[in-house]
Amino acid sequence: MNAATEHAVIKNIGAIAVCLMFLVIGIVLHHEHQVVAYLNIVFGGTGAVVLLIQLFVTVRNKYFPKPLTVKFPASIEIKQVSPSDDEVESWLRVFENDSSQFNALHGVDATQVDDPEYPWYVYFGAGEFIREEPFESLLAEAIAQALTRVEGVESAFREDTEKLIITGSPSGYDLVYEISAAIDAFMIAHELDWLKHLNKT
Repeated sequence: MNAATEHAVIKNIGAIAVCLMFLVIGIVLHHEHQVVAYLNIVFGGTGAVVLLIQLFVTVRNKYFPKPLTVKFPASIEIKQVSPSDDEVESWLRVFENDSSQFNALHGVDATQVDDPEYPWYVYFGAGEFIREEPFESLLAEAIAQALTRVEGVESAFREDTEKLIITGSPSGYDLVYEISAAIDAFMIAHELDWLKHLNKT
């Protein structure tokens, strides 16, 4: 038990003892001072019960913690967003539940720029966070396979950990969809390994 948890448990026990003391005083005085005794019994008893529940929850969470789980987006939703001045078009994966975990690990966006040689940039959040082997290589392989399913892609190279540069004339929607599907499948297939990886960081 760490110091913070131990301190919380000691405070809880002390507060329970005080509540029980009021409860006992109420019981002892119930013949002589009925109103005071009734108040002591009610507040002391209620406080003791609430604090006992809180103590139970604290101890249970410490020694029987809930297992870590990874949540996955239920579907792939994509929308076209207004491009900035130096962009031709932009596509973004959106989430019904705007969870930071979803955005960090499953976020994908594709932007077409006015560059005939390198017209598409694709950013994927998982690339920033999955940086250790074998996860990084497995994810890169999954994304490479996904790009083979996008019509119009001629070549792709990774400019940064979370950025791809795409040549050819693919659809922005298809880029986001196929890479999102690959990331989702990767995260689901490697859930246990990914949890172990998270525990080490």
